[in-house]
Amino acid sequence: MNPPVEHSKTPKNSSIKEKGQLSVFLGVSMTIIVSLLAFIINVGLFVKAKINLQNAVDSAAWAGASVQARQLTNIGYLNWEMRNNYKEWMFKQYVLGQIALSTVADTSLSNNPKNGNLLNGLAGDRMQFRGQPFDPAGYPDEFDKFNLPSICIHFGSGHNICDLVRLPGLPRFNTVGLPSITEHHEEVLSALAKTKRDDCSRRTEVNFGAALLWAYGTGEAGGLSFEDMPLIASSRVGAWIKAMELGLRMRNLEAHVNRPPVSEGICFSCGDGMAISNLNPIYAANERPIKAFWSALRNLGGGDFKMTDASANVDERAIDEVPGSFKLFELAPQDRNPGGLSDYLIPNDAVVQGVGYNPKTKFYLDLQALPVNFVSFFTTFVSLTGKFDDGGETIAQEANCGGSKTGMPVPGFMFGFLKNPEVMTYYAVKGEANFVGLFFPFQEQNGIKISAYAAAKPFGGRVGPKLFMVDNFNTVKPRVENEAKRSGAYISAIQVPTSLSDPSVPIADRYPPGTPFPLTQDFWAQDKTDVIGGTPNVGDVKFVIPNLLYDYTDDSSMDLQVKTDLVLEIKAAASLDASRLPDEAMGLHSTAQFDLFKANYEGTTAAGDIIPQERIERAINNVRRPTKYEALNYLVPVIDGTDGVVNENISTIMLEPEGCSFVEADCYKLYAPLFGDGTMFSDQAAPSAIIADTVSSFEPAIDKFLDALKDVSDSIRAQVTEEAGGSESAANSIFRRTPPPASAPVVGLPTGAAPFTPPCNDASLAQNFHHFFKGNGKACDITPINELILEYFDKMTENESFQEYHVAPYVTANNTPADTLRSGYMPGVRQGAQEDGTVPAAGPITPSAEFLSARRNFYSTKFIPMSSLIGGADSYADDARWMFIEKSLSSPPGDKVVGGIKNQIDPTDLDLWEKLFF
Repeated sequence: MNPPVEHSKTPKNSSIKEKGQLSVFLGVSMTIIVSLLAFIINVGLFVKAKINLQNAVDSAAWAGASVQARQLTNIGYLNWEMRNNYKEWMFKQYVLGQIALSTVADTSLSNNPKNGNLLNGLAGDRMQFRGQPFDPAGYPDEFDKFNLPSICIHFGSGHNICDLVRLPGLPRFNTVGLPSITEHHEEVLSALAKTKRDDCSRRTEVNFGAALLWAYGTGEAGGLSFEDMPLIASSRVGAWIKAMELGLRMRNLEAHVNRPPVSEGICFSCGDGMAISNLNPIYAANERPIKAFWSALRNLGGGDFKMTDASANVDERAIDEVPGSFKLFELAPQDRNPGGLSDYLIPNDAVVQGVGYNPKTKFYLDLQALPVNFVSFFTTFVSLTGKFDDGGETIAQEANCGGSKTGMPVPGFMFGFLKNPEVMTYYAVKGEANFVGLFFPFQEQNGIKISAYAAAKPFGGRVGPKLFMVDNFNTVKPRVENEAKRSGAYISAIQVPTSLSDPSVPIADRYPPGTPFPLTQDFWAQDKTDVIGGTPNVGDVKFVIPNLLYDYTDDSSMDLQVKTDLVLEIKAAASLDASRLPDEAMGLHSTAQFDLFKANYEGTTAAGDIIPQERIERAINNVRRPTKYEALNYLVPVIDGTDGVVNENISTIMLEPEGCSFVEADCYKLYAPLFGDGTMFSDQAAPSAIIADTVSSFEPAIDKFLDALKDVSDSIRAQVTEEAGGSESAANSIFRRTPPPASAPVVGLPTGAAPFTPPCNDASLAQNFHHFFKGNGKACDITPINELILEYFDKMTENESFQEYHVAPYVTANNTPADTLRSGYMPGVRQGAQEDGTVPAAGPITPSAEFLSARRNFYSTKFIPMSSLIGGADSYADDARWMFIEKSLSSPPGDKVVGGIKNQIDPTDLDLWEKLFF
């Protein structure tokens, strides 16, 4: 019998253990799989969120820089308008004010032998602004020594004394020895001489009134008015007044660009940042951060859950966590406070209304003002005693009417603005958001903070050319760099002969007929070291005569205009023959430039013709139209179209023909606010106050001018006349001393105590000018300039557009295609354009075989690497770079910023990377 077989026994719980192991295995596997899946999904979502955030921040940087580009474009256009204002003034000064001269009224200027430098074979290439001798053979020593343009209005008379150096007086012959006949003869002769002398002096008032209106008039706002005087272009605002207004508008536009960066973080709804709703009320000043934020938010992900219920309260809206936690930080450049001309026309306590920041802090843009001390000449007719030879006997001539060219100071004329290349305009931002993702295993539920950076900048435009040099941030001097002398065609000055400025020369001989004044050596600029403008109280400033380079002609003439003279010197001719050969050829002293300029005055006019006001207005509007020279140096707004049909899609400004007050011209509005929210000024009285403060700083210049008038007056008094009080009367018409003798108080000087009161016919030129700049209350038809400016702003604010817009006439360029005026950024072959700047229009959007122009006359926008803003070999901050280049035909002078820009970003603001590679 076999023994029983023993079988092994399995524990009852073994299967349970095996199942447990399987459960553990499956659990671990599922955990790993889910973790891997969560990791993959979260990484994908994280990468997507990071990409979306970077795209959003890129959009914000682009949007902010695009706002800056548009703001800079407006600034460029406004700077061009400042040139237009200057051109209008020069047209009044050089054309309307000289039309009485036969050499100017003659329509064949280029062939007029009086204008040519025949010795150099340059017949007809130089303008002659001199008066002609009455009798060259009889009076060879009486000729116009200086080729100066001087305002002289000829009207209501058949005899044009503007064209003459001197109109001879009445001879005083010896009479027979009979007492009764001698006395009667002397009485009649003295009465005739007095009448002639008075008539001669009255012509001065007409010329002075025109010069004053054209520089300081308020146009339709009234203020300045002169009885018995022809009103030539009196409806136009004076150049100095308008230049100051445009300068203040420019400062407000600059303040918008320099809106301080919002560093606390802009968000849609948050408790620890700047809610976007807080920026909305003052949109103009806050446009950059507003558009940057909304551009970023709308480019973030979130879809329908970004904002599902727009009507709900902010806290009740269903917002995706990334856009819901998104904040945009504007990275602050290192601020600059250069002072000096960078602060010119900005009040010391200035605050941007409604926003509260100081416009003197220059984060993104530094515009340096160019106030230049100009002198506008007008002809003063002075009655003097002359002599002539009668068969060997010297005979006295009473009441000679001699024209002297008198310089009226126009100090601190706002010529324009320069963009300081040390302060670069760019826009850098940082975006932050919280990422949670599909699986978030951490206890902290706010998510992971992700960040992105981006930067962009405006480019491809210009504010204006650098025609003058700013020295030490405070002074304006003539500019010379390498071979370029850019100031020479815009300023000239008298080279004072030693014989006329020598104090040892008897005062009676110091101012012969035709001598201009002021004529002191320390009054006029001579070289590049002389200060011709700047901030108040900069020291000993000099004066210059305004001139203009109007249009581009050809390379050789342009080479002459930028390389010949630093300051065009107007020298005294040594003889009558020499006076017929002008030496001056810069700016409007060039016949070629003058012909182009005068061509805006359509038709022909002889000296003394009565010109209809409509024709003058039309000529001035024509003067303001863009030229090829301006297209090469300024940003010029363009009205594009053919056959009178405006192409609104490519025009950079829009015409507004309705309600335009300019004769035969359309208007356009340029946004450039003057006062109100978002500007430096609360109301129209505030701009008047800053201009009044500026005017008060001109006191030394005004005193220097009045001193010069005193010297001329003393010279006239020292001349001997047979008529009792003859020279005294003539001298008093310039500078009155009351009562005689010379030791009595002086009327007109700041130290004088005599009041400016009627009779107005007895008021001297010095009294008129002194009252205009320093007086109180209207007297003798003259309103002091401070009161005039306030009246002007009060009147102009009746126009609703005046507060926020500069309204100007626009006349399309004469025979110049709009494409020629687009000389800003032009895409090249690498950007898909042809060599001439055209791009094929055929494509999905514009299916056409035509080529469209891609030329531009505005600032564009481009991205820049963040590393270029914080230092390094390729950084704007450390490298010496050419911030602009000028092609001056044979050499490329420009502005090279040694040491780089001064408003770079603080590297500590970029705290995520030790070294940036983006």
